[in-house]
Amino acid sequence: MMPTCEIIYILLMLSCVLGQRTTCFCDLNIGLCDVNCCCDTEDCSTSDIETFTCLVPLTNADTLHCVYDQVVFVNNIAQTQTVRQNGLFCIEVDNFATRNMYTSPACISSDTCFDDIGQIYFYNVSTNVPQATESFYQSGDIVYTIFNNSNAQSMLILPSSGVSNVCQDNNPVKYLSNESNSCTRSSSDLMTSCNTDYSLDFAFYAEGFKIVPSPSLLNLTGNSEILFNDTELVSISASCTLNNINTTECLSPVYNATTTQCENVVTSATYTIGTNGTNGISSVDLQIDLSMIGEASFPLTQQFAINFVSIQNTGTVLQLSGNPGYLVGRPLLTAVCDSAGVPQSFNSNPNVGVTLVTPTATGLCSASEALTRQAILFGQDQTTGCMTALSTSTCQQIQQEIFATLDGQIFNQNGSVCIGSYGNTTDLTSTADWTQVIKADSESILISVTETNTGCQNMILSSVYEILFANAGNISDPQPKVVGARYSYGNPQFLQFRCIGGNCDRGTNQQRVEISTSVTFIDISETPVSLETQRPTIEAKLPNDFFSPFKDSVPVN
Repeated sequence: MMPTCEIIYILLMLSCVLGQRTTCFCDLNIGLCDVNCCCDTEDCSTSDIETFTCLVPLTNADTLHCVYDQVVFVNNIAQTQTVRQNGLFCIEVDNFATRNMYTSPACISSDTCFDDIGQIYFYNVSTNVPQATESFYQSGDIVYTIFNNSNAQSMLILPSSGVSNVCQDNNPVKYLSNESNSCTRSSSDLMTSCNTDYSLDFAFYAEGFKIVPSPSLLNLTGNSEILFNDTELVSISASCTLNNINTTECLSPVYNATTTQCENVVTSATYTIGTNGTNGISSVDLQIDLSMIGEASFPLTQQFAINFVSIQNTGTVLQLSGNPGYLVGRPLLTAVCDSAGVPQSFNSNPNVGVTLVTPTATGLCSASEALTRQAILFGQDQTTGCMTALSTSTCQQIQQEIFATLDGQIFNQNGSVCIGSYGNTTDLTSTADWTQVIKADSESILISVTETNTGCQNMILSSVYEILFANAGNISDPQPKVVGARYSYGNPQFLQFRCIGGNCDRGTNQQRVEISTSVTFIDISETPVSLETQRPTIEAKLPNDFFSPFKDSVPVN
């Protein structure tokens, strides 16, 4: 007769096995064979499963609960290691397998139970605007606003990119913190978006609220509160351009049924906030660019920026990239030079200096260089790319267009390009402070481009900047200095003609080709070796009893 303890053990094991739910984790479609799901035997035939590369569930379950030899360390003795599945550190039989299973909590059926559980697992996320506690703005503080319809207190926002570069309208502006962002808006129906999408309307960025000049206005005692019509609040002064032409007034979007386009759409918005020390904000100017767009313009890229300017600074502002050595993350200073490397003209806008291509929302390279090209930032290796649309032009014409896109505006000007040796190089009279960029000859490359029946031979689709820098000055305070720069092209490639989709039938033979630019910074510093001389040795010959009676003279045997 079987002992009672063994019967109980068997029953426990059966209950554990029967209590576990066996599932096919990849069977997600009832009545349909799931590809690569080899356990879906109800919907997949044997011949179907033979064609699969079976999915394996991600699990770290170990029924033996082994502690492998690899994680057992022994010190001070010679050790040999043997890898094996079973061993001394394994549990052969688990008498209580259910302890390895999750325990399902009881269903919450009342507010009281819900609150009790919430005190343990929940955390509170405040959606209220933080209350002002200081008497004046300090750098990094939120800029407060008051809305017209309810006198509600809020904060000034600057849209920024979120997941997949989609605009998020919850990015608070930080006092004295300049910022620039670009993001995209989508639309499934242009007519509806034109009439209802607030983000396309200038009023969303300029009207319906005023700026709180100082937090002291919000720190009122008693039941007093700041109101929208308070004369101390700062209104936003907005000016607009329509299709790059100044307009007398800013207009809201209007859908034109004849042209099937939306007019007066915001494509960029730039705030300029004047500050006056502890008195806070004195003025807010807003420059808005409006354009007429169609369905093909979506996803639409919008540009946003905010700049804080002290009203006490009335001179021309020039941002340096270091003083004197370059700071990591600051743009390289560039100038147009003559063939001898003598600087001729300096442009303080980093987006039209030595730059990299960047794509628009559609992935295409854009001709609007000031908005879409990316400045080269010191010390940051980068690779960027975009798609260029090819037509039925000759191979050499296509290569010329690609060269123009890769090189950017600065290389398309007459002369060569120079880079400032230091981050504060602005003096055009000092040739020693400028480094001429060694550029590959594109004309000689263009000659080697040949056309075949199926494509173009020896096409250049990429370029690279190589920046050499070295530390100068004292070893305790190194100042990075650019000592050399080279701009070259990638290896020649064969560009095969291909058409896309319905274009094959129309005979247009249009296709998109990816081009790329990159930059590499190379540190060639020679670190000085700091040497210290040895301490001098004093050789003094004294009598044996010189220190007597403090020390006895002991004869040496």
